Amino acid sequence: MRRPCPNDHPCYVGEHGKFVKVHLPVGGRCNIHCRFCESGLEHEGVRVDYPGRAVRTITGGEARTILERVKEHCGRVDVVGIAGPGDPLANWEDVKETFDVVAETVPEAKRCLSTNGVWLPDLIDEVTELVHSVTITVNALDPEIAAEIYDRALTPEGEVLTGKEAARWIVERQEEAMDALKRERYILKKVNFVLVPGVNEDEVERVAERAADAGFHAMNVIPLIPGGDMKDHRPPTCRELSRARDRAEKYITVMRRCMQCRADVIHCRGRPRLIWELLKED
Repeated sequence: MRRPCPNDHPCYVGEHGKFVKVHLPVGGRCNIHCRFCESGLEHEGVRVDYPGRAVRTITGGEARTILERVKEHCGRVDVVGIAGPGDPLANWEDVKETFDVVAETVPEAKRCLSTNGVWLPDLIDEVTELVHSVTITVNALDPEIAAEIYDRALTPEGEVLTGKEAARWIVERQEEAMDALKRERYILKKVNFVLVPGVNEDEVERVAERAADAGFHAMNVIPLIPGGDMKDHRPPTCRELSRARDRAEKYITVMRRCMQCRADVIHCRGRPRLIWELLKED
């Protein structure tokens, strides 16, 4: 295998108009609860423009149909990602089946996984056999600060953790996940960081330095979109977001053109479209 090249991936270079990218919504179960999160399946009264949101999840057969139709409409498929509506590793059997379908249907496409990382240490070998790129969202390394962002976690063994215990466990597992990925030379690696003003702005450099030490290729500092238990929390200003990105860039390449995508959207050379539109077509 050749080493991964960030220039071959739209999320790393920000040139979305040059690529055909498909997000497949697989699995609604999540293994942690972020206090700002509104990701998941849509229902009456929720916002529809939120990252990670999807109308519903799909089956492997539907994934095949979607990819075939995208190829017909767009001419090719460059990237296929699974990033929700739940956490992919909490729905691993379904996600694995779908990635197998992707490999059969569009073998030329890069397969990407976005996760909170807490179950990754147990699944690292299976994951890295199937995907070309892994993104982990890490919002804090200090457990005290993490406790202001996370309030619940589910271990692979089925134990439910809450409060500071959950936050401490999440941080420990995410660091283990970064260390596990450090050994993977042929995987493109990115860390996401949700900037929550007044909570974790001082963590951005710690996360950036830690990711750089683990051999990650890039960091994406994302502005908080108020939701969930933090629906009344203000988002960062443009100046605050720029300052946080500048601080992170002392250690690692920082992405500055993230589209904060839904989990069921297609980007055909820059034009976003929901996958359900393709499924309705004869």
